[in-house]
Amino acid sequence: MKDPSTDNQALGLPSAGQIRRAIEIYLRHAYPAGPPEKALRFLPPERFCPAQWLASDFVEPDEKDAPLGQVRSFALRIGNSRYPHMKLRLTRPPSERVYLFM
Repeated sequence: MKDPSTDNQALGLPSAGQIRRAIEIYLRHAYPAGPPEKALRFLPPERFCPAQWLASDFVEPDEKDAPLGQVRSFALRIGNSRYPHMKLRLTRPPSERVYLFM
């Protein structure tokens, strides 16, 4: 069986720790009084496979049917205390193999 972390690295995906940390920071700033339950569902568990998690139903890829390696952007519609549709994005710039958090 293949190690999922190898696939994650080959795809240029952020590590599980980087994704979780980015979402924690987002939640802290988006909801200063504390995030509601609906926003907390976006916080992945301590140990997770980024490739599997990014393929889950609540993550919005820019192309729904594209293979994971061809997705350029993933959106998490986490919202904030003033705007419920605000997104945290993981985006891969053109000609790059790494994703940026936006």
